[in-house]
Amino acid sequence: MGGCVAGRLTDRVVEVSAGNNGARGTGVLVAERLILTAAHVVREGPVWVRLSGATDPLQADEQPASVAWDGSARGLDAALLEIPVERWEPPPGGVTPLPFGRILRRTGEIGASVLGLPGTRGGGSVPALISAAALPGRSRRGSVTSARHQVTLAGPGADARGPGGARPDWSPGSPVICADPRMPDAQHLLALVVAELPDRRADRFAAEPVWRLLRVPDFVAAVERVIAGPHTTAVELDPALREPVAPPPSPAALLSASAASVEFYGREAELGALDLWCRGGGVRVALIHGPTGQGKTRLAAKLLADQLSAGWVGGFLRTPPALGPAAQAALAEPAASVLLVVDNADMCAPAELADLLRDITGGTDAGVRVLLLARSAGGWWRDPGQDPRVRDAHVISLGPLDPEPDLRAAAYRQVAWQLADAFHRVFARHGVPGAERLPEVAMLLPDPDDLADPRYAHALTVQTAVATRLLDAVRPTAEGQSWAARLLSHEVEYWRDTATRHGVKLGDRARLQAVCAAALCGAQDADEARRLLAALRMMPADRTLREKVSTWLHELYPSPDGAYWQPLTPERFAEELVGAALRGPDPLVDARQLNAVAAAALDGQRHRMLTVLSRVAAHDGPTAGLLAALVSGSAELHPVARRVAAQVPDPEPLLRGLHPPREQPPDEVFIYVVAHHGGRRRWWHLAAERTHDGVRLPVVTAARDGRRLHLRSVFLSPRQLPGAAAPDPEHLEVLLGQVVEPIWGLADAGDEHGEFGPATVLIAADPLVYATPGGAVDGTAAADLDDILGRIAQPPAPTPAPRKPPAKAAPESFRWF
Repeated sequence: MGGCVAGRLTDRVVEVSAGNNGARGTGVLVAERLILTAAHVVREGPVWVRLSGATDPLQADEQPASVAWDGSARGLDAALLEIPVERWEPPPGGVTPLPFGRILRRTGEIGASVLGLPGTRGGGSVPALISAAALPGRSRRGSVTSARHQVTLAGPGADARGPGGARPDWSPGSPVICADPRMPDAQHLLALVVAELPDRRADRFAAEPVWRLLRVPDFVAAVERVIAGPHTTAVELDPALREPVAPPPSPAALLSASAASVEFYGREAELGALDLWCRGGGVRVALIHGPTGQGKTRLAAKLLADQLSAGWVGGFLRTPPALGPAAQAALAEPAASVLLVVDNADMCAPAELADLLRDITGGTDAGVRVLLLARSAGGWWRDPGQDPRVRDAHVISLGPLDPEPDLRAAAYRQVAWQLADAFHRVFARHGVPGAERLPEVAMLLPDPDDLADPRYAHALTVQTAVATRLLDAVRPTAEGQSWAARLLSHEVEYWRDTATRHGVKLGDRARLQAVCAAALCGAQDADEARRLLAALRMMPADRTLREKVSTWLHELYPSPDGAYWQPLTPERFAEELVGAALRGPDPLVDARQLNAVAAAALDGQRHRMLTVLSRVAAHDGPTAGLLAALVSGSAELHPVARRVAAQVPDPEPLLRGLHPPREQPPDEVFIYVVAHHGGRRRWWHLAAERTHDGVRLPVVTAARDGRRLHLRSVFLSPRQLPGAAAPDPEHLEVLLGQVVEPIWGLADAGDEHGEFGPATVLIAADPLVYATPGGAVDGTAAADLDDILGRIAQPPAPTPAPRKPPAKAAPESFRWF
């Protein structure tokens, strides 16, 4: 068998016959050599199949097949047929596995196509509707169980009858494929037509849903020989979910969590806690946070795989996360439990998370779980809509994978063997020189002398070290650099080779600057990519060459989110690349170039740009200065900078850019107080009274709803306000001339019931958030204040010691050439 054009669904249709009594039906090619059909068709005698898509006349004849699995004993009218290896000739391009799907909603219908019905030209398709609700009662040929669905043909002549009103021929085993215009790319196999309905209408049939088959271990075992991790996808969710992509021959991409080059191990305690979190109905939210490379995404992928094998549906949401109308309707009353994962949730705008949670109503016995992955657990994720499901969320702080040095040697060797195997398979498939040597190198690879160093407790560090040493055996890199920097030296070769194949004739520095721009900003579509390339000084003006560069970057790292430019992953390598581009006496990206990129970028690109720069600046002093200057010099960046400052662990450079020291006193000041009342933190924006030389902070301020805030014993740090006198119990006067940067203080704050507690006072020359003066601050503004002010700029002690800025130790530079 062979010659199938794998891109057309109709070419997957298979004619099936069995026994000497002429039983005939239809099947569908779900993977190489595997055909799914109705069980009652192949119940007796030898089985023969003919593939509709066979292009070779010698391969188009009937071929024998064996029954690899029969669901009759379990009440399932479905069977899996297998073509012998010696009779199978793979078609050009192979046969990609046909994805299995299911309807998530409990009621209504979705659009579909039925393939292989008699009378359809060339084994074509007939439009249909498939019901979400299960059929009751019995059919004319076999039982219609509580899980079968009604399929109603909707094409021309679908309800036509033969001579004398007889029902026309139909074909058991005909595949039902999702073809709903609301999810045009969700071409999943939903069911097999298996029975007539008692009403004898010519346009209606009973269909066996394929999700039931995947609940049978024997069927899963038979399919797993060809399809890795078979599961069903809820077709309503499909447009919102990431697509699986094959890793390119890139060292960095093979270390990404999605490549899964190393088998998952450990994390038993976390998996146990998450399993308990998954139990029950309703909607629940959880957050896993930890440093980059700690294994957050792998842990979430393991949990997802476990739940999918147990009959759940879901997946990783695209970036930015969003649900369409069909998904929202399905999640309101899902027929199966759902797990949705939001990776890099701290890089999402707060409004995006709020919208996502608002669209998930749930409330049924089938649970809906939303798992957020982020580097930090700051206030960015607590606010979305003040959703109680977020406030009650389960939080896991993910520690190192291998904290015990004694256990790292065994883990290191396992990683070496598995990475060598993954690199060998991918590199050999793409003709990368030296790939055949990698398994042998792994067998002889010694353990590092410094394996007890705490950095090897992190999974990505171990994998980066192993990958670098494996590749160094083929092409050595310079000593004295970090593992990430040395791995990027190998990544440069991948960039150079792929650029050559795309006809991109650029100098080394111009090519690297283009990759850096993609890593820094990304691009959702081709127009965003063109705008960014036009802003690069090293990029030639030739539009044809620019289009080649844009296409090359598009294909450099395939995007699971559908983005045109997928940034370099794992993120640690993107940050290492950007940091290296900003350093040195002749940087690839200087302050002028950074400003040009920021001006050309759109809002989403600016959000990523400031996030990446903030992460680099956390351990690189010069980058922190560049970032502060970038934000200070561009008012257009201020709204994005405020959002990012509430999300990154160290927003100090952003705050410095948003609120630089002033040479002249401000015309007005903005005063904020965060107080603890009733176990809850509440922010207040105070209306201050102007005096001839300052402002007067009132002892009592009232909100519109009648709530009051009382202040007493206000203290301002002498370090921040030189010469500040002891506070007046009735008011606090602040000289405007002193408010050149935010001033911090402490106070006692009480509510209208006279209950006092500690509070933090902030006096700033510029508004930190947009809030109504003179009242309580709620919503996103409160979350931003809570995170920016409460988490980062700690209030001074009554006798503060001089605070030294944290040391900015630059990592070892990545040397380009």
